[in-house]
Amino acid sequence: MCPGLSGVGLLDFGSRRPLKGPCPCRSLTPKKADNCVPVEHHSYMGSTQLFSNGGPFKPGWGLSDVLQSTARAVSERLQSMNDNALLNAPAQDVIDELVEAGSVRCPELDIDSAYQIEPTEVDQQYQQFGERYSRHVTRFVLVVPFDGEKDVFTFCPDHSTTVRPSVLQLNSEDIRLAVDDPPDDPAALKQGFDNQIATIEKYLAWSRSQIEAHNQQIVAEVPVLVMRRREQLLATRNLQAAIGYPVRRRKDADTYARL
Repeated sequence: MCPGLSGVGLLDFGSRRPLKGPCPCRSLTPKKADNCVPVEHHSYMGSTQLFSNGGPFKPGWGLSDVLQSTARAVSERLQSMNDNALLNAPAQDVIDELVEAGSVRCPELDIDSAYQIEPTEVDQQYQQFGERYSRHVTRFVLVVPFDGEKDVFTFCPDHSTTVRPSVLQLNSEDIRLAVDDPPDDPAALKQGFDNQIATIEKYLAWSRSQIEAHNQQIVAEVPVLVMRRREQLLATRNLQAAIGYPVRRRKDADTYARL
């Protein structure tokens, strides 16, 4: 099986030093605090990096590996089918089922249905004069629904960048984006979300190109594989019948079984 990807924390909470006293910058905003340098330079402290499995600088299976494995699995599934089931079923039914099993649905973000949830407060780490501190900041979260296969978000396409997008959460039907310590300007805050969406959409476009090519290959090759397999089985049956000895088949030989 192809490995999946669990969340990768961008913030190591276990490495925090305890505060020796009240944080000298507790009442200051990060942009105005002198010598306060956030440990993470992301617009938020994401907990799940997308498209992180595989690629030129990451170990593991990339999207190409997964698609190739899926194509092989279709062929193996056909070969393992019950002979009688394959011969008795309408060829188009077998083809349709294998094509469906081998096709992949690339996620489509439903930006028009995106919505915000209530803001929260989270801890943010920063450095001041070489010391490491944490403080509470406001977090805005945008929920973006999608339609398609969640696993596509976990595998790197052939095209990628050195820094891959992160999200607060990757769920079965939506992704959750966050902006921590947001600016006071609503337009700038919205731009923070839009920039994250644009980066994810760029990766999805790269993934979609590979997936569409894979799906087209599955549609083109499965009918050929099915007809070839049926011809092989019929040739074997005809050869057996020509030997001259009677053939005793199982009682359920004419029963159609699902793939």
